[in-house]
Amino acid sequence: MYKCSLERMSDKIKTFAQFGDAGHGGITRYSLSPEAHMARDEFVKRMTAIGAKIECDDCACLYATLEGSDPNAKRIVMGSHCDSVKNGGNYDGIEGVMTGMEVLETVAAENIPHKHPLTAMIWTNEEGSLYPPAMMVSGIICYDYLPDYLKPNFEYDNMMASKPMDKSEFANFGEALAASKYKGDKANRISPDKYCAMFETHLEQGPILEDNGNEIGAVQLVMGMFNYRVRFHGFTAHAGTFPMAKRSCMRDMTLTTRNS
Repeated sequence: MYKCSLERMSDKIKTFAQFGDAGHGGITRYSLSPEAHMARDEFVKRMTAIGAKIECDDCACLYATLEGSDPNAKRIVMGSHCDSVKNGGNYDGIEGVMTGMEVLETVAAENIPHKHPLTAMIWTNEEGSLYPPAMMVSGIICYDYLPDYLKPNFEYDNMMASKPMDKSEFANFGEALAASKYKGDKANRISPDKYCAMFETHLEQGPILEDNGNEIGAVQLVMGMFNYRVRFHGFTAHAGTFPMAKRSCMRDMTLTTRNS
């Protein structure tokens, strides 16, 4: 039986946790930020070392592939994202990248025969924490397969025009993408004509598995997410002594919220 390397995986966990270290056991690693590029550089370094072929698509998704014995076989891809929310956890997203890397490293180290090409992948801007919405690039790439009611949420031009929610040197996502050394060719996108299966390992981020004494489970549903931009208008006053009747900004905000 083949086994992955605990030592090698532990080293990856420790190494990737440095990129965007927030100083309290978590990370802030916005998509296409310098910290995210550091994580991508580490991915490329380790995958190049085992002889994997490196490719990037037009949305800066990153692919590392070990060819299989059958040149006509479609790829099997394993991966996730390396971007995080602000002050996020060390395993969210990147765990799926690191486990994909570990599979390829094990196959290469043990010289395991395999028919299909095996690919480890990093998706771009899955969190959408700097440039909303969440799952932006997966929405772009999978656009043709989305239900009609979801397609307006992932129109390419609108995604490129997405403005940052936090400090950024770029005015929008399109500018950040254009400046990235990982922006490549649209022909390299993951697609059904080149790939036959995709696997992603991910933390549950909840207590259900542990409560039931399980270590692993299969995802059946995912959480829906919405992003809002809220602007407050008003003036500074004491929180306790300023009369409610004079708090027009609060009254207007309450009415607006109810009406919406």
